[in-house]
Amino acid sequence: MIEERRWPMGSKKSVIHAGEGVISDIKWRGNYIVWANDAAVHVYDNTVKKRISCVSKEQSNLIPKLVPCRLHWKNDNTLIIGWEYCVKVCVVKDTYPLTSDPAHPMSTPSKFMEVVSVSKLDCLVCGVATFRDSLVVLGYVLEEQDKKTGVPSRNALAPQLLVINANGFDGEPTELSRDMLPMKGYQIYNCNDYRLESEAGDCTYYVVAPMDIIEAKKRTIDDRIEWLMTKERFEDALEQAKKAVTHLSRISVLDVGLRYINHLIEKKMFEAAARQCYIVLGNEHKEHWEDVITSFMVKKQIQAIRPYIPQKNPVLGKHIYEMVLNEFLNTDTKLLLDTLKEWQQGVHALFDLQTIVNAVEEKLKNSDTSEQQGLLEVSGYLYSLQGEFDRALRVYLQLKHTDVFDLIQRHNLWHALLNNLMNLLDLDVERTVKILVLKREAILPAKVVKELETQGRPDYLHKYLDALFQEDSKCGSEYHEMQVELYAKFEREKLLPFLRLCNDIPLQKALDVCNQFKLVEEMIFLLGRMGNIKEALKLITEQLQDVDKAIWFAMDQDDDDLWEDLIKYSRTKPKFITGLLNNVGTHIDPTRLIEQIPSQIEIPHLRDSLVKLLQDFSLQIALRVGCKKILVKDRWVYICVVHSTYICT
Repeated sequence: MIEERRWPMGSKKSVIHAGEGVISDIKWRGNYIVWANDAAVHVYDNTVKKRISCVSKEQSNLIPKLVPCRLHWKNDNTLIIGWEYCVKVCVVKDTYPLTSDPAHPMSTPSKFMEVVSVSKLDCLVCGVATFRDSLVVLGYVLEEQDKKTGVPSRNALAPQLLVINANGFDGEPTELSRDMLPMKGYQIYNCNDYRLESEAGDCTYYVVAPMDIIEAKKRTIDDRIEWLMTKERFEDALEQAKKAVTHLSRISVLDVGLRYINHLIEKKMFEAAARQCYIVLGNEHKEHWEDVITSFMVKKQIQAIRPYIPQKNPVLGKHIYEMVLNEFLNTDTKLLLDTLKEWQQGVHALFDLQTIVNAVEEKLKNSDTSEQQGLLEVSGYLYSLQGEFDRALRVYLQLKHTDVFDLIQRHNLWHALLNNLMNLLDLDVERTVKILVLKREAILPAKVVKELETQGRPDYLHKYLDALFQEDSKCGSEYHEMQVELYAKFEREKLLPFLRLCNDIPLQKALDVCNQFKLVEEMIFLLGRMGNIKEALKLITEQLQDVDKAIWFAMDQDDDDLWEDLIKYSRTKPKFITGLLNNVGTHIDPTRLIEQIPSQIEIPHLRDSLVKLLQDFSLQIALRVGCKKILVKDRWVYICVVHSTYICT
């Protein structure tokens, strides 16, 4: 029945449909009224005062009052029908071809409703609505054995809210989302106890039950991010938050990052959590940095976040830095030392240095032997930071730690180097000697030599004087005589090059030292420098028995008497004769050598040696002849030039 109010005649009631039972749902939109009963859905056009369409219910065994029809207008011409396991989309269209009977202008309706889509679902429809171009369905889920009756045989399941896309008549609907709604008392409800209502023009939906109402709204980016976090997809949530930072309202990128960090800490993924701290907190958020570091401390995992703890931008509270250092003092002294070295720049601004020194000293008093090594190393470094270099030096020397050299060079502690010279040499002789040589103006060589002589360490004295000579051969020249014996004792291979370079060494004393240590090559050199070349040749032939060296020595001296001595010595030695025949053809007259060879002596490879000797001699003769020709020609040219000049004048 429809009631129309007219002024001034009152109202008029008209029955538009009757005889098909109870109306389960009714909707009015624009010019159209649509209602549903147990048999069909009827559409009434109020402009022509007639029903224009009827959509019949499909055959089923379900009880109609338990599974009522649900209606929803999408717009002025589109109707959504939800009935049992089916959702239909219907559109009001114009009738064509239009009849134009002037006598009966209203005989045929100009509109009709057409079903354009049918979607089959796996649940009963409790309500329908639309979301943009999709359908929203409130579904009543039944177990498989209850789908024919529509009544649950035991406790009912919770209803579900579906978002689907209809795909015409043949295709299955595309399900976009499905959410279970655990409403209060759902175990005892039937399908007809639920309804789905929506506000026109607003994406807000209400799921209504006898004891509960749920409001559903369009998901925002905040909802999306919160959902991702509930699924522990924090990386995706953080990425989404960074991309949509200007559209966030309830949460922020920082909130997501902090929840991600806490999640990683709870999952004991401490390394990953520490990296996220650096990414999320960056150079800001001092309070959050302090809170996170405290969380790591509680979990006994402070070493994981140590590389990322900021030292500036922001500077944290001193108690945080001291807490970290104290933790390392009790657990890992090596990590404590590494941390102190990393934080040394502006160290006094980060924490109270004296507090840490006191804590280390107290720990050192109560520590066992196994811990003292690391604690002493830390205390030495702290003393150097305090400027107490003598205490630091004593600690490093006690530890025999090479950092003592860095301490000396960094703070110019040259007096300490000389006072602890033997300890430093025992620790690292090469490094100590290098410093002594480089800083010879501050640490005079005379003081170093005196100290080493006093201590009776000629090996260290040799290394020092050798390095000093290599750096500056003139510096320490007063010790060159001493160095001859030192080289003879410790590095014989360096003595001959040293003798060649030094011209201020007493030759006789050097010769006596070499004779004492049986250093023949060095004696040969010194005898040659002293002019006693015959004695030098005697050493070569008798001591070394090296014919090649003897020949080269004779060539170098270019002394005729020396050649004669060498030939006389070689007369009875075939090896020496062969060497002379092979090498002296261009230096002496070959007949001089050949005439002195005894006739009965056997000389290996004599023929080859003689051939080479003659070839060398012939070559020498050819060179002399060639040179003579060149000289004569040059003299003739010169005479001609002089003669021409004389005539012209």
